[in-house]
This record gives sequence, C-alpha cells and structure tokens, in this order.
Amino acid sequence: MNKKESILLILDIFRKYSDENHFLSTGDIIDLVESTSGLRLDRRTVYANIEMLRDYGYEISDYQSEGRGYYLAGRRFEEAEVLMMANAIHANHFISGAESDRLIGKLLNELSTYQQRSYKEKVYRSNPRKRRNKELLRNIALCSKAISDGKQIAFVYLEYNMKKELKPRREKLYIVEPRCIVYDDARPYLVTTSMHHSGYIHYRLDRMSNVRVLADKARKLNKEKEPYEYAKDKLFMFSGETITALLRCRKNRLDLIIDRFGTDVRIMEEDEDHFLAWVQSTEQGLLFLGQQNMDFMEILEPESLRNRMKERLEEALEQYK
Repeated sequence: MNKKESILLILDIFRKYSDENHFLSTGDIIDLVESTSGLRLDRRTVYANIEMLRDYGYEISDYQSEGRGYYLAGRRFEEAEVLMMANAIHANHFISGAESDRLIGKLLNELSTYQQRSYKEKVYRSNPRKRRNKELLRNIALCSKAISDGKQIAFVYLEYNMKKELKPRREKLYIVEPRCIVYDDARPYLVTTSMHHSGYIHYRLDRMSNVRVLADKARKLNKEKEPYEYAKDKLFMFSGETITALLRCRKNRLDLIIDRFGTDVRIMEEDEDHFLAWVQSTEQGLLFLGQQNMDFMEILEPESLRNRMKERLEEALEQYK
C-alpha cells in the first residue's frame, strides 16, 4: 500500500465510520488508515485526499463549519432508502433466508457501521416464513435473459407434499415462452405463452427449479393483449377468463378496493355507509376476494357469480355444523 492508494482507504473509512451523528477528526482518519493498512499519513496528505474526493463529486462536510470533524454527507442511498429496501427484502417470504441476508448485507454496506448496528439490533428479527427454494434470484436472472433474447425456457415446477417438502409436480419438463415477470400478492410470477396452450399461463418463480434457457426461439407475441394487462386482471393470480363484477362494500374499506384495483376503478356512493364498485378479474379471483372480505363486501352481479358465492358459503357453513 502506498500514499497514492490512500485516497481509496480514506473513502472507505468515511463510508464505514462517519455519518451525520459520527464525525472524524484528521487524527481519527490518520489512526484508522494506519490500523487498517499499516500506512502512516501526514495531515497534508489527508487534506489533499479529502479535496480530491470532493473534486470527484463526494459530498464531505467542511471541518470548520461543523466544528466537530468530517463526515460523508452524500451517499448513493440515504439511510431511509436502505432501510426501506432491506425491510422489504426481509419481509418477502419468497426470498430464502440466506439470499435475504446476503442482499441486506450488500445494502447495509452503503451505511456507516453505526447505522448498520442500529438496524441489526433494533429492526431485524428472524422471519420463519421464508421460502426454502434458494434458486429464486438465479431464476429471475435466467428468465429475464430469456425474455430479452426471445428464447424459450425449460424448468421443473415444484409443489409441497404432505411432508412439507418441495417436490416436482410432474416428471416431464415444462417448456414455455417467457413474456414478463410480475409481482402480485407479494409473490413473483413468470407470465408465459406455450406452443401447447392458447393465451397466457403464469408460474411462481419461487416454485421453479433447474431453469434452462433453450436455443429455440419464442414466437412473436400477439399484441391483442399485453402480458401486463393479463396480470392486472388476475386477482391473486388465478387463471381464467376476465369478467366484470359489481361489488357492494362498506365505505371504511374503500382503501382496500383502490389498493387492489387501482385508482381507475369505477365506484359510486350508494348510501352513508356503502359504495358500489365495478371491477374486473377472474371468477376464482373474485370468489377468493369475497371469501376473504365477506364481513364488508357483497357480490351483486353477475348473478352466476353471486350464486357461486352463496354455494361456497353454504358449503363452509355445513363444515362448521
């Protein structure tokens, strides 16, 4: 290590040991460089390196204006941004525990050691609902490349058995044309087409295994309906034909309807306590939504869907008799 490389050491020290609540004096920087690398710098070299870092665009506070020392004021990500992304990764069940820790570790490296410690001590708790399939990030990378290159993919699709083990659904490989990756209900899905089926089919990316990009080209996509439009109408990613339904809901749950269907959803006030909403999704998705929210939601139309909901409720009631 020589003095020419000391600028990188000083930058690393600023990243690790300084933030808006932790300042470094010139002496602190000299001591940290020496303990890290064995290199002893003089004060003029430290001052010169700080000025060069500023010239390169790094925002380092002015010692005199702060009165307490220097700190790295500008980072690629603010602390709140890092914590938001880290918490999102940690909360997602489909990312395995090991992958989650690795990704969060990379994000936390953007913060000082003091900020990292605060996250680990006060925010982080183990998430027992993490998935066991460790191939998710590899699957996303391979499927993204296949989409970009217009290639087909082959994979094994997994499902749980009674021993709570993920096992192949069938022996034969699935071969599909990947179209896009979407996220719904906190899960990642691959929307595909196939030579053997019409329309779109979707698969959970965290349930896919042994993904391979094939040499075979995917067909040109029919532009009648884009895959993102397909996914938008699939509540909880249930497959099937999209239908329009009329719902009667309590006003205190309007946020849930807008969160689920977007601000374009057509609504109309019915009385002081209720509103009507016209929504589009599949029959299975709407039935599942109705079952989850029966305390404040009623399916009014179409009559066939309303009758099917009645049947499900009667079947459920019979189970509890």
